[in-house]
Amino acid sequence: MTNDLWRDYNRVDWSQASCAGIATEEYYPDDRGNARGLNRNSALRRVCESCPIISECANYALLNEQEGFWGGLTARARRDIRRKYNIDEPTYNSPFNDANILAARAKQAQVLRDTEEEYATTDR
Repeated sequence: MTNDLWRDYNRVDWSQASCAGIATEEYYPDDRGNARGLNRNSALRRVCESCPIISECANYALLNEQEGFWGGLTARARRDIRRKYNIDEPTYNSPFNDANILAARAKQAQVLRDTEEEYATTDR
């Protein structure tokens, strides 16, 4: 199962994500419906609305992520979709926690930005 998780994860070009660089803890809002959680969910949803990989992110999360905010969907929303379409809940035990995955995604995006800046300032 873990190999499937990483295969699915690596199929997405996370460097294109609008959320790259946002603090990891922001991806894990309170999902119980209180005002603070709802406000954070709304802010994250706005980031996702313009993201070029929102569909890939949501599809990945439906199959692989139990927690967090992915592809414009809360953990609760993904559970509801799984129930409606009879999709099994993810049951993997990732060798890395989600914080590490998100940090790697942010680092990947930063490397891309640095490379683009270096290329733009290089004499050709």
